[in-house]
Amino acid sequence: MTSSNLQQTHNLAFHGLGRSPMADPNDIAVCRPGLFWAAYFQSGDAWYAGRLLVPMDHRTVAAPGGDDEYAHYGAGGWSWCTPYLAGVYALACQVDPETTLQRFCELAVVTARNVSIDCKGQSVSVVKVLDPPALIEACERTAGRSDVGP
Repeated sequence: MTSSNLQQTHNLAFHGLGRSPMADPNDIAVCRPGLFWAAYFQSGDAWYAGRLLVPMDHRTVAAPGGDDEYAHYGAGGWSWCTPYLAGVYALACQVDPETTLQRFCELAVVTARNVSIDCKGQSVSVVKVLDPPALIEACERTAGRSDVGP
């Protein structure tokens, strides 16, 4: 990936999700709006509609203080989504080395899942949450075939 603005370069609008710090990061059902935009979600502003939502908050990474140290960051930023997407793209390319970034973006959207999130006591369906296992399965099914759509 050469840009964090995939909407401009590959027509993929995305944004970041949060979760409880102790929630399973592999469970899509625990996703919620990222910390920095949660207030917009609670206000009912659905500007995120149509965007692919990917994990962003609560990352534990190597710390700058030493080889055996780690740091945990509770609040992420939009640019934290790009490395996550790049990692999933790398996995897709392992399954099908001919996967283009454009095809990856298309498959990411069509294999995304709906997740319901509580908003003031109401269940709000948030569409297009990235589902890496479903995306990789789609890559496996269509590996080497340029004649199939997403």
